[in-house]
Order: sequence, then C-alpha cells, then structure tokens
Amino acid sequence: MEVDGYGNVYTVASLYGPYDVDPGPATYLLDNASATNGYLLKLDAQDGATGFAARLMNSDTGYLTPHGISVTSNGTIVTHGAFRATAAMDPWTDSFEPTVAVVQTEELYVCTFGQDIGLLTQEVSESSTPSLYPVPCVDRLVVDGHERTMSYRILDMTGRLLLSGNLTSAPTVLDVSSLPSGAYHIQLTEARGTRATRFLKH
Repeated sequence: MEVDGYGNVYTVASLYGPYDVDPGPATYLLDNASATNGYLLKLDAQDGATGFAARLMNSDTGYLTPHGISVTSNGTIVTHGAFRATAAMDPWTDSFEPTVAVVQTEELYVCTFGQDIGLLTQEVSESSTPSLYPVPCVDRLVVDGHERTMSYRILDMTGRLLLSGNLTSAPTVLDVSSLPSGAYHIQLTEARGTRATRFLKH
C-alpha cells in the first residue's frame, strides 16, 4: 500500500468477486465470477471512496499475482508481480500484453502508470489531449480540442466497455444518456498512443 502527497491510498490485490472494495459512502462491488484477477485500487483522500479499480489482467488461461506498489514523488505509480500466460497489463488499452517465454511458467513484470492510469510508455503528448465538458455531464459529453481522427471507448470503473466509436470532428458530442450516474473513464486513442481520462455523470 502507498499514500501520495494528497493522502490518496493506492494498493494492489488479487481479488475473487463479488468483492466490496469501497469503505466509503458508496458501494463499489467487483465481480469476478470465474477467476481471480489482479487489481490496482485507489481510494480518494477526500471521502475514502474508490477512485478507480483497474483490472491488471483478464485471461481465461493464466493468472497475475501483484506483489507490490509504490508511488514516486512525481506521482508515477509503479507496480510489480508475476504472471502466467498472456497478461494485458494496461487497464485501458490492449496494446501492452506481455507473454511468458515458456508455457506453464511464471515471469516477473514491472509496470509504471501515470495518474490518469495509462501506461507511461503509451501516453501521448499533453498538447494533443482533448478537453471534456461539461463535467459532471448529464446526457451529453462534449470532446473538444482533438486535431485528428481518434477512437474512443467509455469504460466503467472495473474496466467494462460500455460505449465506443470514433471522433471525426471537433467538437464531438457523445450521447451518454444510457449510462447510470457515476464515474467513468473515456479512453482516447490515436496513432501516437492512448490516454484515459476520468469524468462524472449525474
């Protein structure tokens, strides 16, 4: 477990659901019905509620065992552990999936994440990051400031894909009326990389 300079708590754990990971005012259930998954969890300092719960691996043939976590002075999140088979270790994209060299063995991993919970090696430059408004939103979410065609995926806090499509013009208005109230991540992908940003819906 680690605590950053703002009092937010980070931890990694192997969880088999359903599992309530939120000691705060809301109920936050993870449901892994058939397998144990490794999760990267954040609890917000303000109210103790879950800031995010990112699944580190989703595989029917292997497993991942997180061993530890640390947060550096600049906010970089570093996790390490062991895995078997193929591990999708980037919670919001499928672009980082290391595979063991010898079948049925375990190998060690080290991953570094930014505060937006994307692999640091996959981040794009800050100048290409679109803006989102209004936040919180109600029925529509506007994505503005993108200069080229980008794809988007909206995921809940367990990493489940809810909406996806392409952004072809700026600004683009997304219909999010079908989503329940709560916190979500929008993953924006272009040729140079992927960035995940959190937003709230009322």
